[in-house]
Amino acid sequence: MGRWSKKGAPGDWGKGNTDPDEAKYRQCAVRTERWRLVNNDELYDLANDPYETNNVIHEHPEVVERLRKDYDEWWSETRPLMVNEDVPLAEEHPQVLRYDKQMEERGIPDWDPPEL
Repeated sequence: MGRWSKKGAPGDWGKGNTDPDEAKYRQCAVRTERWRLVNNDELYDLANDPYETNNVIHEHPEVVERLRKDYDEWWSETRPLMVNEDVPLAEEHPQVLRYDKQMEERGIPDWDPPEL
């Protein structure tokens, strides 16, 4: 089975877009030790082309089919979990609020890194 990866997180299709499936193959990659399928339209043979300079997608349709199948299975499992995509972004980030509150109430202690 290939490993999938998606830059950012599943759901990087931007707020306001209602259908994550429209971005399913945008900024994604599926790979094995030898192969890497990028954005569903580029295939690289990492064993012979580690710098990914030669797209060999047309020479290896069986590899493309297998990696697409792996990614589609992952997408089918992940897609139902994308339930909060229409929730508006918070006006202020909660971590920033906690930091500011701590700074105001008791300050942030200096940190002395240990000597290694």
